[in-house]
This record gives sequence, structure tokens and C-alpha cells, in this order.
Amino acid sequence: MTLAGYIWILEFGNQKCQPRGSVASGVIEIPLAKKILVAVEDLFFMAKIWEAARLAGVAIEAVGLDALRAQTVQPEVAAIILDLNGKSGAAVEAVRALRAASCNAPLTIVGFASHVQSDLIRAAREAGCSRVLARSAFSRDLPRLLAELAQPSAEPC
Repeated sequence: MTLAGYIWILEFGNQKCQPRGSVASGVIEIPLAKKILVAVEDLFFMAKIWEAARLAGVAIEAVGLDALRAQTVQPEVAAIILDLNGKSGAAVEAVRALRAASCNAPLTIVGFASHVQSDLIRAAREAGCSRVLARSAFSRDLPRLLAELAQPSAEPC
């Protein structure tokens, strides 16, 4: 089971809001909340990211790779996190496509992969990932990374 086809938006923190959509279905929409798009197919790892985001008070949205380009034009998107080890193997191509779109040039894209996949890490950097981390470093630094990525950008698109 993957997250493709499902979009979940959660907002935590001090903002008070009325959700639109069905809370029972897992969909909560918050207008203009800064969020981080997360393209991760591993549901167990995604649960870890959700929990870290909740504890950090950061909004995240799970998206499939095919939806990334359309989602990044939204002004509330602060950054993207990608699992470079996804089953589709299309994460590096998704980064290239995002960087090819001129509007997405200042967007921070963070990828993570197994530390032994040096070719994949190099390809992601060459494609335009702002940062590429080993999966273990990503896990260790996740709370700090989420808080950092959620900060407002000084470079509007």
C-alpha cells in the first residue's frame, strides 16, 4: 500500500482553524498554512515523519511523485522531502523536472537514501537536490530539519 492518490494536510501548533473536509477520512485542509511536501512510499517511515512533524508543530502533506510539480506552485509550500529509494525509481527525475520549472528554482528539496548508494546520492545532487542525507542522518536530525524547513523563505516564487 502506498500513499499515492491520498493527500493529507495536518496543521499543528498554536493556530486555531476549522477543518474543511472529512476528519474521519484523514483529510484536513488548512488554508495558506506553510507546509512541507513529503514523497515517501514506506508507510512505517512516513508514520515516523508524521509524528516528528506533529511534535515540532510543522505542517506536512504526503504526496506522490507524480503530484509534486502541481503541488509546488502553491504559495504555502515551504520545502519538499523525497525518499530517493522509492520503488518507482523516479525521484531523481522528479527533482530534475521540479528544477526545470523556473518557479521552483528557490524551493528547498531534501532527499534521503541509504548511505551505501553513492551513485544515487550523486545523481540526486546533480539533479538539483538542495541537500541529500543518509537515511540514518535524516532520521536522527528529522525534528530539527522539519523546524528549519518550515521557516518562511525570503525568496518568493
